[in-house]
Amino acid sequence: MEYGEVSFRKGIKADVNAVVELLKERCRWMDRKGIQQWNNEGYLNFYNHDYFSDKADNGELYVAQMEEKIVGMFVLLEKDKRWDDNISSYYLHNFTTDPEIKGLGEIILKYCEEKAAQDGKERFRLDCGIKNKELNDYYESRGFIFAGICNESPYYIGNKREKILK
Repeated sequence: MEYGEVSFRKGIKADVNAVVELLKERCRWMDRKGIQQWNNEGYLNFYNHDYFSDKADNGELYVAQMEEKIVGMFVLLEKDKRWDDNISSYYLHNFTTDPEIKGLGEIILKYCEEKAAQDGKERFRLDCGIKNKELNDYYESRGFIFAGICNESPYYIGNKREKILK
């Protein structure tokens, strides 16, 4: 898999501070853009240093790098409680990029989709806030079809989306 200047690897505990800073920067970007999602839902209270340390320990944290700098991150799971079937899938969570690097999200999605196919998964799945029209349109334009609602009221209601790989 070729991704130009971007390389991918599993995240380690030493990456966690950079990962949390990247999320904070994305929240500041959301504030500047008037987007209401992670920045006003208490996201960083739950998805914090301890959470990402655990994900690194479990081999579920991934980072995208450019010249040794972490510019993107995501968690890739094989099971997700929001989906109640046994279809072999990867589930993308906590997906964020450096807001200054245009097109990086597309590269990360491509990497994850190719990894899912290479690892024999039938689906590549994610969810996003039901009220975030821009993000829902983004995923739809990249082939993620609507697959239901996940409701964790009052904290989160999201659209489940997936790509069928097989």
